[in-house]
Amino acid sequence: MSKPTFLQGTLILLHAVAAVVVVFNLSQQRQERQAEVEQLRIIAQDEAQLTESHRRQVATYEALLDGLRQRDPYVVELLARDRLGYRHTHHREVPPPRLEP
Repeated sequence: MSKPTFLQGTLILLHAVAAVVVVFNLSQQRQERQAEVEQLRIIAQDEAQLTESHRRQVATYEALLDGLRQRDPYVVELLARDRLGYRHTHHREVPPPRLEP
């Protein structure tokens, strides 16, 4: 095996430098992509929480609507108190829960 010439040594060095640059660029792109994925994950979690909140709110309104259709006096009183802003209760009276907006 012969000793590498100056040109061969230079080419080996250039290939090594190019490989380091490529690996560094790939590493940077991967880090940027991970940051983007984390941002999307946070946005998706926020949207999932908002969706669940809306589902609970819709279920509450559907239950109230069903109560009104059945003329349930408890539901009628609950809505009337909420609409009128009446929060005072008498001794031993169990007030209805507040309606969530």
